[in-house]
Formats: sequence, structure tokens, C-alpha cells
Amino acid sequence: MTGAYRERVFSCPRDRTYKYYLPKEEAQPAWQRLSEEFGAPTPGACGVLVLETPRLLLRAPSWGNPVTVIRKRGWSEDDVRRFHELIRFPGDLQE
Repeated sequence: MTGAYRERVFSCPRDRTYKYYLPKEEAQPAWQRLSEEFGAPTPGACGVLVLETPRLLLRAPSWGNPVTVIRKRGWSEDDVRRFHELIRFPGDLQE
């Protein structure tokens, strides 16, 4: 997958929140893999998709892109690494 990137969201009160931008054709397959791993996302306010995992909170507009990842209390690098695997993000964990 080429063209995927992430940006840190400094305006979020939670430390180390990122928005992941995926190529258009990869957004729905990525959400399918996330759903298979963590369950289906639920609709939030204003049509936002919300998927809560034990250590990450994932949010996206109804079309699934970009994905905002909020790290919850108790998260680990393994949680982020698994998220990267599921969305096939080519980057590493460097902050």
C-alpha cells in the first residue's frame, strides 16, 4: 500500500493521538479487517464510525477515512503494532 501516512493530533487532550490517512481503495478493506478482529463499529454522533478496542479508540467519518486512533489507558506498543498490521500501515512505531 502506498500513499498511507499519519499525522499527530495535538489538539486532542489524549497524548499521542494520530489520524491515519489510507488510500481510498484501502479504507473499506482495512475496516473489514478491524471489524473481524474487534467487532463491528457502532455509529456515533454525526455519522462517525466508532470502534472501541480494549486499549484503542478508533473513530472515522462514515466513509472510513481518515481513522483517528486514540490510545486509551494501558495501551502498549503491541496494540499499535497490531493496529498497523490490520490496516497494513507501512510505517513503524517511531513517534
